[in-house]
Amino acid sequence: YKKWYVAVPVYAWAGSVALYRMFLGKHYPTDVIGGILLGTGVPLLLHFCTPVNRFANKVGRGLLKY
Repeated sequence: YKKWYVAVPVYAWAGSVALYRMFLGKHYPTDVIGGILLGTGVPLLLHFCTPVNRFANKVGRGLLKY
């Protein structure tokens, strides 16, 4: 998100949830790292890879017609 006063609290909240889930024993550290990689990798792929972005837009438009 472009506004720092929105992004900083959101990332702090997400990081605290990840640490708390590991502290409670609900997730292993590898689970949290995998979630971080997926959560940042998919949006970056859709943003920077033009063919994937075009495909995702077509799929999204098709789903929204229902």
